[in-house]
Amino acid sequence: MPRRRRPGRVRRHPAGPHGDLFLLSDGVTAFFAGDTDYEYPNVFLARAAWEECRASTWGAIPNRGIWPPMGAVVYDGITEHTHGQHPTSRGRRWDLDIFLAALELDVESVATFRREEPAKAATIVEALDEYLADLGVLRSLAEQLGDLVGEGGHRAALRNAWVDYEVRRLAE
Repeated sequence: MPRRRRPGRVRRHPAGPHGDLFLLSDGVTAFFAGDTDYEYPNVFLARAAWEECRASTWGAIPNRGIWPPMGAVVYDGITEHTHGQHPTSRGRRWDLDIFLAALELDVESVATFRREEPAKAATIVEALDEYLADLGVLRSLAEQLGDLVGEGGHRAALRNAWVDYEVRRLAE
């Protein structure tokens, strides 16, 4: 029988391994198969833990890179549709209009979060501003390089610029 966690114990250390949990997971479902050390038994405890470690998780910028932590996606409604429009994953099917539509959804999700949850948004103002700035850089790259199609129909210039930017952000 799995070990049950008491709510007081789960919520005591949200900024440590529990905060890191929300970078890649919703707190209920393990990111890696078989990883049960930091899963919460239900969504209510996971949401409560997210409330306590929102700022520390967003603050893990080197581990986060460009994209919002999974806790923000699941519990705050911040989206990352632009992530799915990476020129490497879309290949020949990459389209500037679809990319821009996804980007606008992401920008609107941040505006909605700020409007509907101002107190929560106030705890992560800098992180939200950085996310919007990163999306602005990706928009600029896409608008400048999106039409350049290399051999084989791939957008190598855009792909390389996008990957270089992601690598630089991870190194900061």
